[in-house]
Amino acid sequence: MKQTKIVASISDRRCGVDFIRQLFLAGVNVVRMNTAHATPEGIKEIIRNTRKVSKHIGILIDTKGPEVRSTGTDSPIPYKTGERVKIFGHNTEDTSHDCINVSYPNFVNDVQVGDDVLFDDGELDMKVIGKEGDSLVVEVQND
Repeated sequence: MKQTKIVASISDRRCGVDFIRQLFLAGVNVVRMNTAHATPEGIKEIIRNTRKVSKHIGILIDTKGPEVRSTGTDSPIPYKTGERVKIFGHNTEDTSHDCINVSYPNFVNDVQVGDDVLFDDGELDMKVIGKEGDSLVVEVQND
């Protein structure tokens, strides 16, 4: 008996019935759709075409989670391991090296001491070491 499931991420740009049928015949059990990269109509098309191939193919919808963005800067800001910086939820103020402002005003309330805050798709890690007023105090974990 098969113990493994094969999941294939399908784009709404390439989701034709023949393509999905080829994947199914090759052993795919689940079609995964990423809503961060597909339109609602594209998602519907993937589902329709998957069902045309087989009702036995599982459908997995990967929903886009919330993203918090830093506010604008004049140029990229380099950080070094061990530096301490403050993060504020002041979405109308620009970001500087020592003061990162983010798009979500309640950020400071929703993040806890000990949490990691990742920037640049996880390339830069900052650990929350404290809270001071309406800011988080973070320590840079990597250059």
